Amino acid sequence: MRNKWLIDYHGLIPVIKPNRRWIKDQKLLNAILDQFEKVEHIYKKRHAIERTFAWQDTYRKLVIRYEKLQCTFLGFRYLAYSMINLRGFFNEK
Repeated sequence: MRNKWLIDYHGLIPVIKPNRRWIKDQKLLNAILDQFEKVEHIYKKRHAIERTFAWQDTYRKLVIRYEKLQCTFLGFRYLAYSMINLRGFFNEK
């Protein structure tokens, strides 16, 4: 309840898809889904970003930062993103 109040107080829009199983009141469910439909395009972008972070975590060098130099760390990050994109190109049909 406190989180919902803080979100409303600061004028933020929550971008979390509601779980239909836990809401029994149909009017309340419809109101929540109507509110979610306004930000559904943001939810899809958020999902893509979260998925990218999950793919990034498959590379051990990026999860735990071993490099002391920023340029070396960024180089490994670019290499990982290139591998992720390359994997995406070969999986498309």
